[in-house]
Amino acid sequence: ASQSTEAVVSTQSTGAGGSTPYHHQSMFWSDLGPSIGYEAIGLVDSSLPTVGIWAQQDASGTIDAEPGESERYEKGVVFYMAENRVVGVVAWNIFGKIPIARQLIASKDQSQDFGKLAKLFDIHAPDTSISS
Repeated sequence: ASQSTEAVVSTQSTGAGGSTPYHHQSMFWSDLGPSIGYEAIGLVDSSLPTVGIWAQQDASGTIDAEPGESERYEKGVVFYMAENRVVGVVAWNIFGKIPIARQLIASKDQSQDFGKLAKLFDIHAPDTSISS
């Protein structure tokens, strides 16, 4: 199942005879199976540079700080960059973080501390179920 919202840019009457722009940041999501899903927002374009931060898990599903043959990367966040700022976000197997991603994109912050940014998405939190 996949859903999306359309990007909307329109004007609203302010009641004082003027108008103010209304901006809506589009988002989309998909459940790719019983244990895989993602939520995405903003400019998610394959031509843009990306930075991915992933939670490393061992074969038992627990987070393991030591790399090994059984390492798996099943949860993470990918930041899409343009002009040294985040313009899009894909949260892989992390759910309910679209409001955080929307704020990050709107802030136009040029922070390059991606570890700090990834903490906003709780990539090391226990698994959450895919919403349906």
